[in-house]
Amino acid sequence: MRTVIGILILVLGYLFLGFVGTGKILTHWNFGKDTKEIETFVAQSAADSIPVTATLVETHVSGRDITANGLAENQDQKDAILSALNDVEGRRVVNDNITLMDIASPYAFHAEKTDDGNVTYSGNTPRNDTFSGEITSETLSLASGMPDNEWPNVVKKSFGALGALTNAKLDISNRNITLTGLAENLENRDGVAQLFDVLPDGYAANVNIDVTPTRPYVFDGQKTTDGIAFQGLIPSVDAAGEFTDMIGTDAQLKPAFGMPDENWPAFVGKGADALEQLTIGEMSIVDRTLTITGEAANPTVALAIQSALNDLPHGYTANADLTVKPLDEYTFRGSKNGEQIDYAGFIPDESVREDIAEFIGDQAENLQLAAGMPDENWPAFVGAGVDALNGLEDGELTIVDRKLTLTGTVENPNAADNVATQIGKVPQGYDVELHLTALDDGAPAVISFDYGEGANGTISGKAPNGLTDGEVAGALGLASVSGGITPSRLSGKDEIKTRLMAIGGWVPTFETAKASIGTDFTELSAVLRPGQACRLEETKAEMITAFGENADISLQVSQQEPANGSERVNEQTGKSEVYQDCFWLVKPEEPKPEPVISQPEPEPDPAPQTEDVALPTLATCQQRTTDALKGAKINFVTAKADLDPSSIELIDQLAEILRVCIEQGISLEVGGHTDSRGSAEYNAQLSLERASSVVAALVERGVDASAISAKGYGETDPIASNETEEGQATNRRTTFTWNQN
Repeated sequence: MRTVIGILILVLGYLFLGFVGTGKILTHWNFGKDTKEIETFVAQSAADSIPVTATLVETHVSGRDITANGLAENQDQKDAILSALNDVEGRRVVNDNITLMDIASPYAFHAEKTDDGNVTYSGNTPRNDTFSGEITSETLSLASGMPDNEWPNVVKKSFGALGALTNAKLDISNRNITLTGLAENLENRDGVAQLFDVLPDGYAANVNIDVTPTRPYVFDGQKTTDGIAFQGLIPSVDAAGEFTDMIGTDAQLKPAFGMPDENWPAFVGKGADALEQLTIGEMSIVDRTLTITGEAANPTVALAIQSALNDLPHGYTANADLTVKPLDEYTFRGSKNGEQIDYAGFIPDESVREDIAEFIGDQAENLQLAAGMPDENWPAFVGAGVDALNGLEDGELTIVDRKLTLTGTVENPNAADNVATQIGKVPQGYDVELHLTALDDGAPAVISFDYGEGANGTISGKAPNGLTDGEVAGALGLASVSGGITPSRLSGKDEIKTRLMAIGGWVPTFETAKASIGTDFTELSAVLRPGQACRLEETKAEMITAFGENADISLQVSQQEPANGSERVNEQTGKSEVYQDCFWLVKPEEPKPEPVISQPEPEPDPAPQTEDVALPTLATCQQRTTDALKGAKINFVTAKADLDPSSIELIDQLAEILRVCIEQGISLEVGGHTDSRGSAEYNAQLSLERASSVVAALVERGVDASAISAKGYGETDPIASNETEEGQATNRRTTFTWNQN
């Protein structure tokens, strides 16, 4: 027994010594492993526990002892490494041989690029792999103290700017960047500067880049018969305005460093002025030397150019090689498009320019000096042509030597005669050729209107300028019309449209009509719809007032007009009606005969019941008036209580409904409503007067006056917003409200 106990004690002691080394009891990983395997496991675990950012720290394992060697960026990184190593399973001890990096202050980066393109750099880095690409750690010093995590990207961005520079220096101290150097051109300089427009918070850049002077500094110009073109160098984009003021906006300008001096822009302007005075030529400026060649219009121009080029700043020179040649064809041209007239051509000298300026004003400045004017009569001949062109609507004037050709359009034949008169007699040896087209035949604007059954309208004739088929239809109160009017350039649109609108107010009363409308007259022959025979003369008088002066009106009664005493059955009420003085009145019922007393007969079998015609009720009367007003509206003359003629048919229809309903002991209120324009007092009075006009018209058509009343609500009961024209139109209305007596 003692032997067994001793053996167990030996086994347990062996296990205890083999499994316990780190203070942990019976860890799983070393069971059944030898010493070498345990060392390998600990070494791998130690290496894996080093943070990826601690690239300057490495571990060495002997048995189960871990030794950490190298540099840590700071105490926090060192503590994190030692803590991770102490957590390695199986280790016995951790030996600390980690030292802290020196703290660099300021944390810096310096680079230089020489003229031959060689780049050197030095500075600080927290790790060997901090930078990638062109920057390596070979010449950099390991140190802690990097301002922030943005610093490596700022260094790489700043270092990249050296690529566009020569003789450059880059200094970065903490978050301050200083860059100097030489750019090949302004574009490269601006490109480098733009790299530093956006930096992380806290960073600042001082960029001072010079530009290699461009040599030679040049400016050229070419003038042909098609125009003039300039191209050349300017000191900066901001200077473009100064140059375009002298040479125009079409010049091709390129910013470049190296302008000779502050006198150079004016030197360019002097050369441009000289070139513009030539008929054709070239100008070339190289640094401070100007060379100009070409043809001058006459010796006077050539001499003036040479004189101007003799007055130059110190150090500047000019060479002029000019010739003078008369033109083979001495021309003057004018083009008119509406109100715009443009002129071009030639003159022999400034005195002739002044003469022609009396005809064409400031555009005389566009004329070019040239030798070869036919004779002293030519300026007056040009003036006659300009006067003739002014009389055209559109056209072209061409004068070649002593021949004038005028082509274009005039308003009418009379205008063509006036143009021919303006040119008048020409000097001997001169010739005139006219090609004129009249836009109008000269007849006045008159529109014909033919209105037939079925509310169809046809228009024809000649319209004043701007009046369309759609406007004519709208003025007549029709959705559309057939036919069409021929447009013209004549005035009078407003006058004819006013007369059309006057007719449009009466169109609903016409059965047929024919009308001719001009700017100052109206001729109308119409047949009125049935039911208006009683008001024939009144209607004609109202039309004459509405149509204004020079209105010739002929009205006839419809052949469908019923004769007094005619009878019908009202389809809505089922009652018999008699036509009397333009109104259908309910026919009085004949008295029933006295009943005859007789012996009762045997009652026959009951016959099938027939339904009596339903008498109108309050609800049915309200519904009938609502249906009649659906899609229709009682209209009035603007700002007045007078009924518009277009409402007559609707009033007739309502009168038939009202007469039947009132017979059943029901009364009616006619309400007038306005929009909110004007004062409340004015609107209340206007609405009452309009409601009263409707009541009067209904009473004229046989409605019992004792059962119908008028009330003005003014603007107090809107059903739409008064902020819009549509809402205002909706609020202007007439309402019918039935009440049981």
